[in-house]
Amino acid sequence: MNFVHTFWSKPFLNNRFNKYQELLPVILADYAYSFSCVKSNGHSIRLFTDKFGADFLGFIPYDEIVILDNLDDESTVFAAQIKFAALKQMRLDEILIDGDLFIKNPKAFEIIDSINYDVLYSFYEPTEYTLANFSKEKIEKYNEILTAVNNSKSKFIQTYSRKFSVNDCCWPNTSLLKISNQELKDEYIKQYEYHKGLLSGCDFGRSWPDIWIEQKHLELLVNSKYKSRPLIYCYPSESADLYASSVGFIHLGAGKITYQDFVLKNLFELDKKLYNSVLSQIEIYKQKNKPL
Repeated sequence: MNFVHTFWSKPFLNNRFNKYQELLPVILADYAYSFSCVKSNGHSIRLFTDKFGADFLGFIPYDEIVILDNLDDESTVFAAQIKFAALKQMRLDEILIDGDLFIKNPKAFEIIDSINYDVLYSFYEPTEYTLANFSKEKIEKYNEILTAVNNSKSKFIQTYSRKFSVNDCCWPNTSLLKISNQELKDEYIKQYEYHKGLLSGCDFGRSWPDIWIEQKHLELLVNSKYKSRPLIYCYPSESADLYASSVGFIHLGAGKITYQDFVLKNLFELDKKLYNSVLSQIEIYKQKNKPL
């Protein structure tokens, strides 16, 4: 199988997550371990990134690093656009995974390969995630925008501009995204770009509109005429290593910093050479106290 990582540096360098100095060293370990999980099971993986990312993660021996040079002027509010920039160039046999998604068990790869749906994604976001990230006020603002363009010629808007609410629990997480239908892929990209333009002038605070577009609109689009399903999934907890061993894969998400020791421990067991490279890169980063 063929996998793809993406990394866009601008959101991090602009401190989008308010933990810039803490996150970049963690990203080094995460991407290296995610990469090693794929390669140790005999699969290929490419990286789509910008010039900074190619230098920052260049010590990882990807099968190919594709530099995207058209993102410099884009708003970091829409951080998911790096995925869509990659999707435009990806083959249908390639699977998009986040840098903090770790597929440990060979059986997990077999499951991913065997599922012939139009779309395969990681899991549905839990209700508490939806409640935490999408307040009633922000949902109402989004509804107002959709209502304002309800008479547009966009087939997508006309079909799916129903009222959203936090009770709509089907929010697909795309830390793993396998799209096997070209028509769906093209429409997904088209609608992301359309809605990005629609929402560019809006202030959503820390509830980023690209999450709505990337996740909720995917579910709405898929449910119209395509077949999809999530993988079995567990969040990290005190028994994260047990989860990763029994389920076969794990997505750290908001637990990136908390689980750095977990990531480094498992990377050491899997690829000591790359583990040492990560430590060297982290040390260089700490000495410079700035991006590599």
